Amino acid sequence: PTDLYNYEQAVQDKWLAEYKVYGAATHFQIEGIKPEDVPKTIREELEGRGIDAEELNFEGTDIEKKVIVKGTNEALVKEFMDGCLLDKTGTVPAKSIIFAISKKHAKRLWEAFEKLYPEYKGKLARIIVSEDPRAQELITQFKTEDWPKIAISVDMLDTGVDIPEVCNLAFAKPVFSKIKFWQMIGRGTRHNSICKHKDWLPNGKKEYFLIFDFWNVFDYFNMHPEGKETTQSEAITGRIFKIRLEKYAYFITKKDKTKTEQTKQTILEDIKKLPKESIAIRENIKDVELALSPKLWDNVGLDPLIFLKTKINPLMRFQKDINLNEAYFTLKTEQLGFAILTRNEAQIERVKGEIAEYLNCLPRTIKQVKAKEELIDKILSKKFWKTITYEDTLTMQEELTPLMRFKQPEPRPVITLDIDDVIQQRKIIEFGPEPNQEYVKTYLEKVEKKIKKLAAEHPTIKKIQKDEVLTEEDLEKLEQALNSPELYITEEVLQNVYGQHKGTMVQFIKKILGLYEFPEPAKIIDEEFKTFVVENGKNLNSNQINFLRTLKTVFLSKKRIDYTDFFEPPFTNIPKAPTPLFQEERLKELVGFCRSLEKKAFQQH
Repeated sequence: PTDLYNYEQAVQDKWLAEYKVYGAATHFQIEGIKPEDVPKTIREELEGRGIDAEELNFEGTDIEKKVIVKGTNEALVKEFMDGCLLDKTGTVPAKSIIFAISKKHAKRLWEAFEKLYPEYKGKLARIIVSEDPRAQELITQFKTEDWPKIAISVDMLDTGVDIPEVCNLAFAKPVFSKIKFWQMIGRGTRHNSICKHKDWLPNGKKEYFLIFDFWNVFDYFNMHPEGKETTQSEAITGRIFKIRLEKYAYFITKKDKTKTEQTKQTILEDIKKLPKESIAIRENIKDVELALSPKLWDNVGLDPLIFLKTKINPLMRFQKDINLNEAYFTLKTEQLGFAILTRNEAQIERVKGEIAEYLNCLPRTIKQVKAKEELIDKILSKKFWKTITYEDTLTMQEELTPLMRFKQPEPRPVITLDIDDVIQQRKIIEFGPEPNQEYVKTYLEKVEKKIKKLAAEHPTIKKIQKDEVLTEEDLEKLEQALNSPELYITEEVLQNVYGQHKGTMVQFIKKILGLYEFPEPAKIIDEEFKTFVVENGKNLNSNQINFLRTLKTVFLSKKRIDYTDFFEPPFTNIPKAPTPLFQEERLKELVGFCRSLEKKAFQQH
C-alpha cells in the first residue's frame, strides 16, 4: 500500500460518523464478588445446593464465565436505557446493538429488558444468534422495521452487517482482538447521509454514535476518545408536557378558573399515561403518586409547577406507544394555542405553516380522513386564520390528532386526466460481455428457436427431455453450446427474460420444450395464505378469516399492500375492520407478510 486513509480522516470528510464513549462498570465488575456480598437468603439457597458461600471469591472478570449475577445484567441494562441515544420521539432508544458474551448471557440480558421494561411487551429487544433458523429474518426485521430497537448479539452482528441507523453500541463483553474491536465499532460508523429512516435517529439526524464500554475495552487498547455528555435531548412528550405547564401558569395569572381546571386535567392525563410497571417510573413512584394527588395542587409549602417541571417532566420520555406524527401535531397545536394566548404573531405564522403541511399530507382516500374533510379544508383556508381562537386549537387537536397516524411523507394530490391511453411495453434485454441490446420479445424468439433446434442433436438437452440425471460434464457442454457470441444465453439472462429470479437453466429449457411451467403468482399466493391461516387458524374468528381472504384477493390484484389500504373498502366492509378486529401491531405484521410474499411472487430482476 502506498497511501493511508484512516478513520479520523473519513470522519472529517463526512464519509463516516464519529463516536463517543460512555464508560460504565458495575460494583461487582470492579470489586469482584466476596462472601460478604451474598445476602442471607441467597446463602441459604446455595447451602441447600451444597455450595459454601464462604468460599465465594470471584474477580470482576469472572462474571458471566465462572459466576452469574443477575443484578449485574439488570444494572447494565438500566444504565444503557438511561444513557442511550434516543430516536426522534425522544422516548425510546435509537437502533442499538449489544454485544453479549454468550448465548446464555444474551438471554439473561434480554430477560433483564423484559423485567425492567415490561411496558414494551417484548417488542424492545431481540436476541440474534447464528444458531437461530430465523436469524437472517430477524436481521432484516431489525434493519427495515421500526421495532425491535435493540439487537442482542453473540458474534453474528459483530461484522458484515450494514445497518446505517445504528446509533448505540454496547460492549457487554470483553474484547481482546483489535481487529475484531474495530469491526464491532464499524457497525455504527455509517454516516447520516445514507440513513433512510430519519425518524429512528436522535432529533432526526445522526451526528455521532455512542459506545457503551462496560468492560474497559478502550482502556485495554489504550484508547481515550471523547466521552459523551450526560445531557439527553428532550423527548417530544416532555416538550408537550412543558408547554401545558406554561399554559396552566398563564391561566392562573389570568384567574381563568375554567381553563385552569381544563389544563390541569390534561396534565393529569399525561401523568397517568406513565407506565408504572417500568423501572424508571417505579424508582420515582412517590413523586408520580404525589403529582396525581390533590395534596400537590393545594399545598402552600410546595409549588406544583416547580415540582412538575423538575420531578415529573423528565419522566415524560418514558411514555409508551408514541406515534411520532401524532405527537408532533399535538405539540404544534399546543404551541399554536400558547402563541394565541400570548399574542405571539411570529410564532402563530410559523406554526400555521407546519400545521398546514401536516394536513396536506393526509390521504383523503382514507375513510377516517374523509370524514373530517370539511374541518381540514376549513383550517387550510386563509379565512380561518384571520379569526382563529384558542378554542379552535383545542378542536384541532382533539379532532385531527388521531388522523396523523395516516400522514404520508409528502403531499400527494390526485391529478385526473380525461384522455385516452393505450398499453405499450417494449422491454430491452442486455446480454453478452459488450453488452448487446435487444427487445425482450425478439431475443426470446431467437433463444427458443435455438434451443428447439439443439434439442434434436445436443446430448444434454436429450437427457433433459428424458428427465435423466445430469453430470457436471453435461452442464459444461450445455453452457458452451448456449453461451455463444450470437445470443450469450446464460441462466441470469433467462431469469431476466422470464421474470423468474430463482429459475435454473434446466427449468428454462424444459419450459421452452413444453415440459415445465413456473408456478403462477396466484398459486404461490394461494399456498402461502393457506399456510398462514392453518398456522394461525386456532386464534382467528370468522371475521378475521374473512379479512385474510379479502387481503389475498386485494394483494393478488394490486401486487402490493400498504398499511393505509386496510382503512379503505373492501376491508372496511368487514365488521369491526380493520380495528378492533386486529390490533395495530398485527396489521403491521400482515403488511410485512405481504411484503415478503411480494418478493416471492412478483419480484423480477
